[in-house]
Amino acid sequence: MAEKLKEKFDVTVNDEVIGLNIYASQRKFAEYREKYEILMDDESPYGFDQEISKQLGKTIMLFNTDIFKNDRLMLTERICRKMKK
Repeated sequence: MAEKLKEKFDVTVNDEVIGLNIYASQRKFAEYREKYEILMDDESPYGFDQEISKQLGKTIMLFNTDIFKNDRLMLTERICRKMKK
């Protein structure tokens, strides 16, 4: 059992996207924002491609209440700017 506790796996882009989807579905914005920042960072080990931008756009729309309106707009603008680069 001790071996299982020591076993570590590398986190992949798929793991980050799964976390993004879970936090968006649960409307946990703070946790979602952490995953968002990992994927949007210029020095992200995953890069930024069409699939990541699609996932970010899809999941950000789950924060559809007025509470998240401004945050959603700011994050969406960042995605658009990054796509133009």
